[in-house]
Amino acid sequence: MEEKNEKISFSIFYTFLLIAFHVEYKLTFSNFGFYKLWVQYAIEDPRPLDVYLDERLVVKNGLAKETGGFGADTLKWFKEAVFEIPQPGDHILKLESDDRIPHINALMIKRKAGPRKD
Repeated sequence: MEEKNEKISFSIFYTFLLIAFHVEYKLTFSNFGFYKLWVQYAIEDPRPLDVYLDERLVVKNGLAKETGGFGADTLKWFKEAVFEIPQPGDHILKLESDDRIPHINALMIKRKAGPRKD
């Protein structure tokens, strides 16, 4: 299936405590449809976190695939979620954990062509 790129504007709010993590991204989508969330991170041992869209749990215990270390040389991209945007406009993407988290380097959201959710 063909993927379509689309500009998505965002703003960030985050809280990082010694043993907890919470970050929110305010995303503005210009089109409805299905989107894929890709995350580039490094992790030596499992440090899962939950992914929410508009307070709805999208992924429980995500970002948990080990990459072999924490350095830049072990960064890898993983598709973490496919979610539906039912209407254009502002939406909140939240990453949250009560424990340690992976070393997150980048997020990428791509619009998925077609009606299916996979």
